[in-house]
Amino acid sequence: MEGNLIDQTDFENIIEKLVILPAKPKFLVAVSGGADSLCLAFMLQNFSRKIGAELVAAIVDHKLRAESTNEAQYVVQLLAQHGIDSVILTRKNIPLHSAVQQQAREDRYDLLKNYAKSQNFPYLFIAHHLDDQFETLLQREALGENLVGNAGMSAKVVLRDAIILRPFLHYSKSQILNTIQTFTNTWVEDPSNQNDKYSRVRYRKKIQAMSDTEKQLLIEKHQQNVENRIELENSAIDFLHRGIFINKFGLLKINFILLNKYEDNAKVFILRKCLRFANGKNYEPKIAQVREFLQYCQGKDSLKFSLGNCLLKLKKGELIIYKNRNLANKIKVENSTAYWDNRFVFAGKHTENIFIDKINKVSYFAKIQDKAFKKHFEKYGLDGDFMWGLPDVFKNETPLNNPKYWQNFNYKAMQPIFMSFFSKEIC
Repeated sequence: MEGNLIDQTDFENIIEKLVILPAKPKFLVAVSGGADSLCLAFMLQNFSRKIGAELVAAIVDHKLRAESTNEAQYVVQLLAQHGIDSVILTRKNIPLHSAVQQQAREDRYDLLKNYAKSQNFPYLFIAHHLDDQFETLLQREALGENLVGNAGMSAKVVLRDAIILRPFLHYSKSQILNTIQTFTNTWVEDPSNQNDKYSRVRYRKKIQAMSDTEKQLLIEKHQQNVENRIELENSAIDFLHRGIFINKFGLLKINFILLNKYEDNAKVFILRKCLRFANGKNYEPKIAQVREFLQYCQGKDSLKFSLGNCLLKLKKGELIIYKNRNLANKIKVENSTAYWDNRFVFAGKHTENIFIDKINKVSYFAKIQDKAFKKHFEKYGLDGDFMWGLPDVFKNETPLNNPKYWQNFNYKAMQPIFMSFFSKEIC
């Protein structure tokens, strides 16, 4: 199989298993200019023409190398020669910490997801393949305990802003290299892919040295971990329907007595998803930290605990979770709608010079002393601590202490999106 081409029909069958195609599908594909992503773009183009789908390639100019901008322009021209529309998404020149590739990867995904959301592309295609899967498995094993991560990457992942699809996960690098040459002999080679200072490159070379038997054992272990993950997700879905309530402002109320009847790993899995939902991030607190919290709760009827940028309050068998003090940036409301902190959507009719920002001290004390706000808060079961994690509405620099503006807020991820964190991923 190593020397085979990727069959177009087989590739299309994989996609049709991953998605429910609407009348007019829209596909966004991430293209770096390397052989893998170009091959994916060309095969997607064949499929898109067949079904009448719109296809756009998104190229991220990461600004890590001086030549990155010229390379992005070159990829635009190469795609245009094959009739594929594209857009360049430019990464801001921000200071990089020591984990250069990790930060660049996070920024790349943010740019891609934000563009997908802004242009109404439900599906974002990524060209990860079987060799990448092996690297991921080895990396995650080296990190130690992981409830679900050791199952590797999934072919379908539902996020807040997009559905990520990886239809190449069952194909090897050599298959992709053979297939791309049926479309073009030209692509971009990133020199960092040969630099041993990056851990992924070191794992890649380790994979290249593995025998077919060793690779097969790795695949079998991955498949067993997938089964374990599905079992955890089934427990989480069951608990979601029975033991979690979410109010308008993203406050979670959890039946802690019921949660404690679940198996230990399931409890950790559920709480990590809850914390991810409440804090608006696309990552979860460490497993060890969640286990520590559960251990700390034993024998206690009430407590307060900070974890994952959230405040957790246990009282009389009910666990309340909400975001702690907020550090999100101020944004201007454009076109009557604004998204803030990856948690809230604001939709209002009169938005001239209206901004969304975190609550300041002046606004906080004005609100907790206002009878109208107190009534509004009591309606949703909120308290003073909870307010510090909420957004506020400003006209220029002046907070608008009027409940009617707060009624224009809605928590971005209500229960259907929350459930998508648990839904089974196709591996």
